[in-house]
Amino acid sequence: MIVLQLLSGVVFFLLGFRYIEEGIGSMTGRAFKLFLKKQTNHPLKAILGGTLLTALLQSSSLVNFLVLSFVGTGVLKMHQALAVILGNNLGSTVSNWIIATVGFKINLDILSLPLICFFGFIVLFYSRANKIMHWSKLLFGMGFLFFGLEFIKTSVAGSLQTYDFSFLSQYRLIVFLGFGLVATSLTQSSSVTIALTLSALNADGITLIAAMAIVLGSEVGTSLKLGLAAVGGPAIKKKVALANLVFNGVITVLAFALIQPSYHLIKSGMVIEDNLIALACISP
Repeated sequence: MIVLQLLSGVVFFLLGFRYIEEGIGSMTGRAFKLFLKKQTNHPLKAILGGTLLTALLQSSSLVNFLVLSFVGTGVLKMHQALAVILGNNLGSTVSNWIIATVGFKINLDILSLPLICFFGFIVLFYSRANKIMHWSKLLFGMGFLFFGLEFIKTSVAGSLQTYDFSFLSQYRLIVFLGFGLVATSLTQSSSVTIALTLSALNADGITLIAAMAIVLGSEVGTSLKLGLAAVGGPAIKKKVALANLVFNGVITVLAFALIQPSYHLIKSGMVIEDNLIALACISP
């Protein structure tokens, strides 16, 4: 039952993201394309735009896929796309902060059930494809996302009470890095990997430094997902996906090499006692 609850939580979490992406995707018409093109005519503006866009939309995957499609249709040049994706990587940390703070400090049923109930009825019975429907899908998706996260939290805590996971401390950090990469590649969502990691960390199932390694691995897994999306497309899309993979790969290798000093900086230098906040501070 614990495994079923965990898998159900992951499904609800991903379903929430799907509705969020559908709602946002429906709003990205010609005006959005023109706005994005105007805001990416300078590298710094493009990085800032990518950061703000991801922070607002709460979906780094959606922003990446939008950028990839805009590159394929000629709306964005390669250097503009890479700058937006760099900003997207920065903006995705906002999601980690929201999950680490709101997601683990309050009962998420208080947020999720009203959103699912009210906006679910609109999605089911309102047939017109306008702003009301788009916003309803987005907020309905937020409800499912919070609902799934509550399932994940409960199931992870239950499994740690039922089974002894102390043997995990014997593994090297490279194993946790690989787990983050594989988990993100399988679920196609770094947010799921981070939610699972935060849940295990919150229940003292893994150490902070192990959680740091998992989060670093998830960054490479996200890049692999973008690479799969570029397969079969024009050469420029493949170049953007490859450049993103190389950039994130190099950053991950450097961050992993400095993981011990980073850990001591967070725990001793900055004196952050809350492990969830500490992980959000160093999430890529």
